[in-house]
Amino acid sequence: MTTSLTVTGAGEGEVEIASRQGDADIVHATAKVAVRTREPADTDTLDPNGLSGPFLSPAEAYSQLRGAGLHHGPAFAGLTGLSATGDLTLTRVSRPAAAQPDPRMSFHPALLDACLHGVAAALVRDTGQACLPEGIGSVRLTGELSDNVVCRARVRTDDRGCTADLEVYDEDGLLVAELLGVEFRYIDEDAFPVSTDGLLYTLEYEPVPLPAEAGPPPSGIWLVYGGSEGEGFRAQLLTMMESAGLRPTLLDSADLSEWTLETEMDAPAVQGVVLLGWETGRSTSDGSDATVGADLRLHSMVQLAAGLARSSGAAGSPRLYAVTRGACPPTGEIPFDLAQSGLVGLTRSLRAERPELRPTLVDLDSRPDPVQLVRELCSAAADDEVVWRGGVRHVARLNPLKTGRPAAPERTVVRPGGGYVVTGGTGGLGLATAHWLAEHGAGCVVLNGRSVAGTDTVRGIEEIRATGTRVVVVLGDIAEPGVADLVMRAVTEVGAQVRGVVHAAGVLDDALVTGLDAERIRRVWSAKAVGAWRLHLATPEDGVDWWIGYSSSAALLDAPGQANYAAANACLDAIAWWRYAHGLPALSVNWGPWGEIGGARESSVSGLGKIRPREAFAALEELLAHGCTQAGVVRLGRDFSTVFPEIHRSSYFARIVAGLAQDLADTAQFDRHRLQAMSLEAVRHAVTGRLTERIRPLLRHQTTRLPLGTPLVHLGLDSLAAVRIKNAVRDDFGLDIPVSRLLQGVSVTALADEIVVGLTDMAGEPTEPAAGQAEQRIRSRRTRTAQQARRRRPQ
Repeated sequence: MTTSLTVTGAGEGEVEIASRQGDADIVHATAKVAVRTREPADTDTLDPNGLSGPFLSPAEAYSQLRGAGLHHGPAFAGLTGLSATGDLTLTRVSRPAAAQPDPRMSFHPALLDACLHGVAAALVRDTGQACLPEGIGSVRLTGELSDNVVCRARVRTDDRGCTADLEVYDEDGLLVAELLGVEFRYIDEDAFPVSTDGLLYTLEYEPVPLPAEAGPPPSGIWLVYGGSEGEGFRAQLLTMMESAGLRPTLLDSADLSEWTLETEMDAPAVQGVVLLGWETGRSTSDGSDATVGADLRLHSMVQLAAGLARSSGAAGSPRLYAVTRGACPPTGEIPFDLAQSGLVGLTRSLRAERPELRPTLVDLDSRPDPVQLVRELCSAAADDEVVWRGGVRHVARLNPLKTGRPAAPERTVVRPGGGYVVTGGTGGLGLATAHWLAEHGAGCVVLNGRSVAGTDTVRGIEEIRATGTRVVVVLGDIAEPGVADLVMRAVTEVGAQVRGVVHAAGVLDDALVTGLDAERIRRVWSAKAVGAWRLHLATPEDGVDWWIGYSSSAALLDAPGQANYAAANACLDAIAWWRYAHGLPALSVNWGPWGEIGGARESSVSGLGKIRPREAFAALEELLAHGCTQAGVVRLGRDFSTVFPEIHRSSYFARIVAGLAQDLADTAQFDRHRLQAMSLEAVRHAVTGRLTERIRPLLRHQTTRLPLGTPLVHLGLDSLAAVRIKNAVRDDFGLDIPVSRLLQGVSVTALADEIVVGLTDMAGEPTEPAAGQAEQRIRSRRTRTAQQARRRRPQ
């Protein structure tokens, strides 16, 4: 790159920036420059001290830019605050320490570039589209620029992007520079290569022995549910637990619908609840229908968890163990009970929804040894997902997956002229998959859906047919017997051979665990898990290059309010591993939310960024090329560990937390002990600030400013967000606020008052006199809500 200045007159010149390609010069930018006598400073000023916001943090602003594909290294990330309202954008900018100063520079390029980031971030927020500055009409310097400035931009948007006029002020509020006619243009993402960096995740099982010096076993009552009376394992387990001092008590399996801890004798002494999640002698090695009826066992655990959630008055919550056998890879042996796999996803969901229960999965060998389980229970180890194989204890870890994209994949992903099946094919993701197949030369795509295609779907199908790919639509519920066979026959009837299968069908019916019943579990389980098994049975064993299950990140990450969906998708993951164990092609992709298409396109998902379709299919091709069996494709937001604070105590997320630690150092942890040295008013101010930081990303109607006195339900609070707020309060302040209280119309201000009362109840009355008005307000609220404010401190 060469920059040249041609002098055209006294104090005037032309600048050209060009590069050399072969024998030709490519001109990238031109400008006219002139030296002018500095005019008296404009009278327009800006009071920097009056800029109290509402400002986005730089972490939030750059997270939005990265989500749109715009990445800024440490030498250019100079934005320190952003506020955008209507056509006005205010930004605070500082020269990054990594951008070395140079006295020859009147306007440091890193500082100039950062002045434009606020406009770009505002456009990304409003439109979801990435944009870049394309040209600047004029730049005028009217003063000396320091390393810290404030920019005020007025923006005029159009179909191509926007034009902005920027005024730059120094720390004293004096105008020091103007940038007029700055043109921002939306980026055509098709013009850029696709990267899957930071999107791929996998599960690894790390050998971790039990602690060498375990303390005394947790004394007290242990409730055991499941298994069968004549089963040797259960009988041995109860005997060994008794010998270890765990005092096991069998739960009546007749009815758990109204069960709570209060129905048990000495409920406060209950230390743990153990669910044995299998049926004696049941396996799927003979090819029988492994998934039908499995939802009934899920319902048992849901009822146990709901009963524990309804319990009150116990001196701490008992720990909930879900015990399976051969449900997780590495399975060690091919025969295992697929139906148990739903408990894997269910347990992960409960970890986020009911963290006080410390839900723990223990997966034993397909021929389980009760000694291993008793050792696990006695150790009280903090690990929350454990797999025992051949006497070796493994701990499950979610881990970033780095495949390294091959320069030339060994196999063609889509065979020209081949036949392909897509269930859920009339939905957003299914139809996008059909487009992808057609673009790669598929000869025939059979789309399966439960209902007649709508107008948009019909239009999409015609677009696919216009590419020369034949499209056949087969209506029917893939979970019903015979439908999968019809779908496969539709491929051969047009003279094609089945080369690939995609199971994208699914049903959502989100609810907290206390709101789930057998029917809500069955509906979701049937579409995803039963449908996948029917499809597996109907898929030819020969000639198929790949078999893909569109699973969900709900089964891989902690997903509160989606226990039924997490369970069903975990079964789909297990079916992929079952096929792999039997030498059949299989890949299960735990998709995070997609942008532009799919069920999440119109909504935001707290803690997760959206995946663009081009990124999704690039990731899919990469996973297929590397022969992966299961992988997550999800964009974890910078606020992921803030939205899900329970992951800081999770062995499952340990590596993810470590990777996010540097980016989240400012928000990941909150030291409530420092509040003890503050006045009452200072405590209330700190609590309000922390709540604002926690709550604002969780609301459906996200705004730059969070109205502190407005009921949260009026700002988009739903039951899932309420669970996350409850967990955040528990993590930060050690207090339990019922979800029902949050949904009753509480505001940030009211919630802060209740937390302050709860904190003073735990620590005793503050010795330092507080501001009279604030103290009286809080005392008054204490009188009105005494029972709600005095929460038991979690153990």
